[in-house]
Amino acid sequence: LLLRSFSSPSLPFLLILCFNSRRNHLPRSTRNPATMNNTPHFVFGILGNAFALFLFLAPTITFKRIIKNRTTEEFSGVPYVMTLLNCLLSAWYGLPFVSKGNLLVTTINGTGAAIEIVYVLLFLVFAPKKVKAKIGSLFAAVLSVFAVIALVSLFALHGNTRKLFCGTAATVFSIIMYASPLSIMVSS
Repeated sequence: LLLRSFSSPSLPFLLILCFNSRRNHLPRSTRNPATMNNTPHFVFGILGNAFALFLFLAPTITFKRIIKNRTTEEFSGVPYVMTLLNCLLSAWYGLPFVSKGNLLVTTINGTGAAIEIVYVLLFLVFAPKKVKAKIGSLFAAVLSVFAVIALVSLFALHGNTRKLFCGTAATVFSIIMYASPLSIMVSS
C-alpha cells in the first residue's frame, strides 16, 4: 500500500505530458511525427508505459491473497476504484479528438482501466455486504462521473477548451487517487 501511494501510474503520464508540451515549442518543421526529434518522446513514452504497467500489476499479490482467503480482510477498495477513474479520464484525455499526439497515454491508461476493473470486481465478489455496498456505490459514482465528463467534453466543448477541461479533470482526480489510500484512516 505504501509503495502504491508513492509510485503511481500518473508519474509516467506527467512525464509524457511535460515532454509533449515541450515539443510544441519546437519550430514547425520539427513537429512532424516522421522526424527524428520525436524519438526521445516515443522512447520515454514506452519506458513510462512499461513502468506504469508494473505499477498497475503490483496489487496482484494482494488479490491473490484475497482470492486464497476468500475475503478482503481489512483491505480498502477505495484506491482501486479511484485509480480506475484516473485511468478512464487519462485514457479519454489521450484520445486524438481530445488531445493529439498522446496515443501512449491512452494505451497505458486504457490497459490500466481494464486491470483496475478486474481488481474492483474481484474486491466486490469477496467483500462483506456492508463494504460491498459502499464500494459498489462508489464504483457506480465513478462510472457516472466519467460518463458526465466524457459527454460534456464530447458534445459541449471543442478544441483547446475540451483538452483543458479533460486534462484538468484527469489532474484533479489523479490527486484524489493519491489521497485515496488515506481512506483507511477513516473509521467505518
